[in-house]
Amino acid sequence: MKSTLTALLIASFVVLATPGCAPTYQTNKDRLRDDSQRFNENLRWQRFREASLSVAPEAREAWLRSQERAGSVFTIADYEVKPVEVGRELAVLQVDLVFHRVGDVTIHQQRRQQVWRYQKGTWFLESDREIPRDEEPPPDHLPDFGTPLGETGPG
Repeated sequence: MKSTLTALLIASFVVLATPGCAPTYQTNKDRLRDDSQRFNENLRWQRFREASLSVAPEAREAWLRSQERAGSVFTIADYEVKPVEVGRELAVLQVDLVFHRVGDVTIHQQRRQQVWRYQKGTWFLESDREIPRDEEPPPDHLPDFGTPLGETGPG
């Protein structure tokens, strides 16, 4: 009996000590990458309800209504997310979008800044606003959520 228990303990140690079997842990940066990619992918494919899960709960319904309105006018064709500044609890990302108006084949580009806050093991979108590009901005714009989500902006 004692030798069986010893053999099981040794086998358990060998399995846990093997690099391929060690548990993997996500860093805050890994979570940010995954959470922001999931959000922007859901936004691209107009899965607004799923995307809204990345928005802080107190701002979620207002954000969802505004995106559903925007989705009837604009379609995102592609996006690229780049980290600008990533801290332990706050991150700034730059998102380059390629989009067109529904029923129009003219492609537009826009650069946006997303601010994310880390809370309770998840990154939440705090604000999302257009930022200037090197050239003139396109004539049509996606909605600007420059004020922190959940707060009302001017006018």
